[in-house]
Amino acid sequence: MTGLFCTLDRVSEIIRESAFSYCLTVLCLIVLVWAALKFRSWYQGDSDPAADRAELLLQFKDLERRGELTDQEFRSIQGQLIDESRDSFVVDTDTDCGLQSGN
Repeated sequence: MTGLFCTLDRVSEIIRESAFSYCLTVLCLIVLVWAALKFRSWYQGDSDPAADRAELLLQFKDLERRGELTDQEFRSIQGQLIDESRDSFVVDTDTDCGLQSGN
């Protein structure tokens, strides 16, 4: 009988140890995934907004081509995206952009 209890104690110890290592492994994976997502969002934070608008415009054009958007809806969206890109691209006309006249 004592041998059976020793075996059961050993089995429960193995289960506890493996459960601990399993939980630790899962925790490490969660931290790694979180870090990868943070790095990805940081890296994509430097992306060009104009490229994002161009990609959106292409996606909406595809929707129009498939008939899921009317021509009027597409033109409205296109106008809004172009207006946003104009608003974000400010040109300072008071400066000569570093060019000097022939003086």
